Parts: sequence; C-alpha cells; structure tokens
Amino acid sequence: MSPHTRARAIVVALAGRGSLLFFRVRAILIPDGANRAGLACALLVLLGWAAYRGSLRGGFVYDDATYVVSNEAIRTLSPVSKFFRAENQFPDPKGSRHVWRPATLFAYALDYRAAGLDPRAFHLTSLVFHVLNALLVFALIGLLFGSRQTAFVTALVFLLHPAQTESVAWVSGLSNPLYLCFYLGSWLLYLRWRGGGSAVAYAASLLCFAISLLSKEMAVTLPLALALGERLGREPAPERWRRYRALLAYFLLAAAYVLARSAALGQTAQVGYWAGGPWPQALTMLGGFAQYVRLALAPV
Repeated sequence: MSPHTRARAIVVALAGRGSLLFFRVRAILIPDGANRAGLACALLVLLGWAAYRGSLRGGFVYDDATYVVSNEAIRTLSPVSKFFRAENQFPDPKGSRHVWRPATLFAYALDYRAAGLDPRAFHLTSLVFHVLNALLVFALIGLLFGSRQTAFVTALVFLLHPAQTESVAWVSGLSNPLYLCFYLGSWLLYLRWRGGGSAVAYAASLLCFAISLLSKEMAVTLPLALALGERLGREPAPERWRRYRALLAYFLLAAAYVLARSAALGQTAQVGYWAGGPWPQALTMLGGFAQYVRLALAPV
C-alpha cells in the first residue's frame, strides 16, 4: 500500500473522532442553528480541497485517451444528438462500445469548451462534483435521520474514504460523481415534495433522475431506494399508497431508459457472463461484494 493511500486510510479511521471534537468546539464558539450547518459545509469543502487538490496535477491516463483525448464528439456542443450515439461513447474499434452515458459525454464537451485538452479542467470538474456530493450527503442524511452530527460524520467519511480516489482522480471516472450528484439531488427534491413541497419540486426530482440515468447505469436503483424509504416510514397506509403511486413515474422513467439504452447499444447488459454463466457469475459477485464491504470498513 502506498504512503498516500495509507495516509488517507488513517484520516478515515480518525474521521469519527475528529468530527466529535469538531462538534464540541463549535458548540462553544458558534451558536446553534444555520451557522453550525454552514460551518460544517465549509469544513467539508476545505477538507475535500485539501485531500484531492493534488489530482489537478495529473494528466490523462488509460481510458482517458479514448473517452476524451481522441474523441472528436466532445470538440463541439452541437448537435446535441451526437452525445446519444453509441459510436461516440467509446470511439475505439478495438474496445467495448457497450457504454451509453450521454450526460457524461456532454460534461466532457463542456470541459473541452472551457479549456481544451488541459487535464486540470477535467480533474477540477471531478473534484467539484465530489465535494458537492459530500454536501448533498450531509443534507440527505440530516433529513432522513434528523441528526446533524450523524450527517456530518457520514459526509466526512464519504468525502475522504480512499475508495473514492479513482472516481475523483481519474478523468474517465467522472460518471461516478456526476450520476451521484443528480441521484442525490433527485432524492432530496423528492423528500421536499413529500414534505409538502410544490409540484415543481416533484418535476425537478424527475428531471434530476433522468440526468442521473444518462450519466451512469447505477442510477436505475433510485426508484427502489425511494420505495424502500417509503416502506420503512410510519405514515398511515392511505398516505403511503399515495406516495407509492407518485413513485410510478420513477419506475417508468427507469424502464424508458433501459429501452433507450438497449436500442442505442443493441443489447441491455454492458458485458456478458464473464464467469461462465448466471450461477458462476452470481457466486463470483458475492465474493466481490464481500470484498467491497471489507474495503469499506477497512480500506487498507
């Protein structure tokens, strides 16, 4: 393990203890209310910048050459339809074209419009989205659990966990912070509508969900996450069923995305059963899931 990774792991291990100290100090120096939330957000931004600013010195590596450097589709912002074409997603005849992420491709085009092929612009975009996601995690956990301290600790671990390094420091990993930003935004807007907000919040939530879907496939899990949240709620059955009906639009949007992706790529899955069949694949993925859990708890 490199010294950089080891240092980041130590930071994560101390995050909980450090956050407790932070909340004790702020209780003395800062009055209760919005100022505390503002300080927590400011601290998350500063820590995110301190942890990942070194990525701005990086260049283009690995798949960046195909996704960005040699991709003619990102040289202009029009026509918008080109961002939905399968051949522009990963324009390498020797590589896999089974990726369909139009919003991510458009984000690359915006970076190119702003700074050409200066890798610092692309790395800065990833860093900004990651820090923004930490703020959204802070807001979401605060709403779901009603504890600002729990929200801060969760956001801090999310921000500094070593597993995030690839998504932030690798230009081709932009799809991760990009889809998650709109995923969390959609969830927060849904909760706002659920709490008595207007139909505008509901429509904005669906729009964010659509952008999240067009950024990365993992976004299809959002309707299930929202449904699970409603199932665990304590509202009366009639109110719960009203909200279930509201979630139908999310499931329909997810289904429309799957159909559009299949039409664009000619297949639904990104890859076939590389383990030799569905059951060997499932067993292999169980082992992989266990490894992910271990790295989440002990990233060393």
